[in-house]
Amino acid sequence: GIRDRSPSRGLGDVYKRQGAPSPILETELELIKISLKDNDDIHFVKCVSELKTCFFNRNKIKSFCKICQLKVDSGIKLIDKNNKIKIHELKTKEIRIKIPKFKNIEQLKKFKFDSFEVGYGVASSLLSHELDHRPNLRKLTQDINKKILSSLKIYYFFKDLIKKIKPNKVYIFNGRIS
Repeated sequence: GIRDRSPSRGLGDVYKRQGAPSPILETELELIKISLKDNDDIHFVKCVSELKTCFFNRNKIKSFCKICQLKVDSGIKLIDKNNKIKIHELKTKEIRIKIPKFKNIEQLKKFKFDSFEVGYGVASSLLSHELDHRPNLRKLTQDINKKILSSLKIYYFFKDLIKKIKPNKVYIFNGRIS
């Protein structure tokens, strides 16, 4: 989310949420609760199941998405009695790019787009999922492409949001995954 120590200047803190595994969500809610006590302006970015990939729900099972969203909504409602948290739904713009074929994981890690090292996060997610330090990238091309596009959508969403609200701080769970 985004947290704002100076509401008159439009600055804030942003909390980015994608997936709600325990105890990560609970830890983030505790941080937000502290920010609320400090009278900070909070902006919370909430996943609305729009992305083609999810680190915690690889198969995009709708019921898992609903449970995740309910956990997030319930947690926010529990700590935000005065409706001070500004919720931003993670709705992204369509992106069309030509994604190269990667021969190996090192080549994927080096892939950048608009100075964003998107390949590194995608490689990290891929390695975590596959549990293989040298996965067969040809078999995973579709998964890689989805992860790259989802990562770029999130990147541009946040780039626009940060430009708009000019936060003091941005909190992101584990910035190494796509």
